[in-house]
Amino acid sequence: MAGKIFDTRGRLAASCLLTLKGTNQAYEPAECGSIGKGVEYIAQSRAIARLNQMQNVVSKSGINANIQWEVVLPSGKHPDILVYNRDDPSVPLQVIEVKGTWSRYYNQTQRQITGYIQELQTVVGPAYTVVPGTVLNGTVDSFRGPSRDLRCNWFRCVCHVLRLHQQCSWNA
Repeated sequence: MAGKIFDTRGRLAASCLLTLKGTNQAYEPAECGSIGKGVEYIAQSRAIARLNQMQNVVSKSGINANIQWEVVLPSGKHPDILVYNRDDPSVPLQVIEVKGTWSRYYNQTQRQITGYIQELQTVVGPAYTVVPGTVLNGTVDSFRGPSRDLRCNWFRCVCHVLRLHQQCSWNA
């Protein structure tokens, strides 16, 4: 990105990134990720799969190269999803953080996004303009997650603009 190479934590399962399960199909606790954050990894994977469906060009892996996730920044922090156009830097680089009400950091999402934007802008310089993600605005997603993550295992995601960033609100 902008001539820089970033590492990724890569903790999301490829099968979840390529295919959206139907709303009546339940996910297993570690199906989309392996360190016990079932619902968050499912939500993030589904957002990436949706973004991938919206794109025209895909890579050999089946995921569009303009969608990156869990990119490790120089500070060690890692935004959930970055969407950009590697062939056209005039298209802003969008930062998306997937948070649910189950997360103790849910109310810190805006501060988190602002920090990611500031750091990314410093790293990529003038090559890209880094902005809060809006590409998923207006999308609604529902899925059946692992019941051991929360008492209720049905989740609905409504993505919308809230002040300076995109936020997915998850309600059981």
